[in-house]
Amino acid sequence: MLADGQNTLHATGTVRLKIEIGGITTTTEAFVARSLCTNLILGMNYLSRYDLEIRTKSRTLRLHVNGKQLSIPLIDSLKTNDRETKTTSPTS
Repeated sequence: MLADGQNTLHATGTVRLKIEIGGITTTTEAFVARSLCTNLILGMNYLSRYDLEIRTKSRTLRLHVNGKQLSIPLIDSLKTNDRETKTTSPTS
């Protein structure tokens, strides 16, 4: 079940991912699925493991890795696999 409580995720398998954030490598076990609305959805297990916070007012990402707290600025676009992915800013 996805976060909306209505849709289900149809996984075709799992993969161990290394995710680099601010020069720090984190890891997670991820489901492989077709037809997602985005390239990657981080689940509560990942968010909880690294005590990850998205801080909208300061536009930063805060996480805890190896006993250290990191605060990383959010960017408006990022490059993934030679494709540029635009992020959207929240509206009031």
